Amino acid sequence: MRLEYRTYIWCDATVTTGCDSTVGNEIHDGGQVAGQITAVQNANTVTVTITSTSVPADVPLGPVRLGKDVGHDTIALFAGGFSGAPFCGANAPEGYCGA
Repeated sequence: MRLEYRTYIWCDATVTTGCDSTVGNEIHDGGQVAGQITAVQNANTVTVTITSTSVPADVPLGPVRLGKDVGHDTIALFAGGFSGAPFCGANAPEGYCGA
């Protein structure tokens, strides 16, 4: 599993990790998370062991619960600063994830 997300903290001379940056006109997300599914709890919930994270306060290392909501085309991590916040897929309802 791999997740990338905006942190809304811009990189500068003192902040070099966990921050968003630009290359030309393109924004590069500062939040980077990688992990592996380590247990299946049911059809909509798994345990993911986070193996790397650029912002541990948002998504900590170690096991976290990940749930999917097929009806809204979203997933949610249940740990750290994003506990329960949805990450939307392409078919999520307009406005469901704040955009």
